[in-house]
Amino acid sequence: MRKLIVVTSLLLVAHIALLFTRRSASAEGSGKGGATSSVRIGIVLDVGGRGDKSFNDGAYAGADSATKMLGSNVRFIEPGEGADREAGLRLLAAEGMDLVIGVGFIFTDDLANLAKEYPKTAFAGIDYALATDAKGNVISPPPNVAALKFREEEGSYLVGALAAMVSHTKKIGFVGG
Repeated sequence: MRKLIVVTSLLLVAHIALLFTRRSASAEGSGKGGATSSVRIGIVLDVGGRGDKSFNDGAYAGADSATKMLGSNVRFIEPGEGADREAGLRLLAAEGMDLVIGVGFIFTDDLANLAKEYPKTAFAGIDYALATDAKGNVISPPPNVAALKFREEEGSYLVGALAAMVSHTKKIGFVGG
């Protein structure tokens, strides 16, 4: 499961960087054969920091790939507790990063608030928690925020179904964590 999360994080970060690069190239309309300037990406890691073998390592690997494949400039911030997370996002936005990414659901409120303060900056939240109103309708994030949400339960269901299909005893076990 951790491998899946790391690979998915890697692909999502590279995908975001690629989409953002294409958008800026078409918006500039430079007549220089589609040459683009380097995209500046700021990433604030979650509490576990690098070495967590999960979202943070996946984000780091994805950013490393974006740097190698796309020439992106990436800056990481590993915050300590609470207010450091918001301060890290704010610092990157104030520095004029093209894309600011918060790794983990805990960044949801901070990203939504900062997106309103910095409408020309693109933000993304890995495992972003979408809010709902009293009727259960999803409240969309601001237009400059990409809410990246994993559906772990779908993969888990499929793995369980596959295990049941290949089981000779028709019994399977599961240990979650």
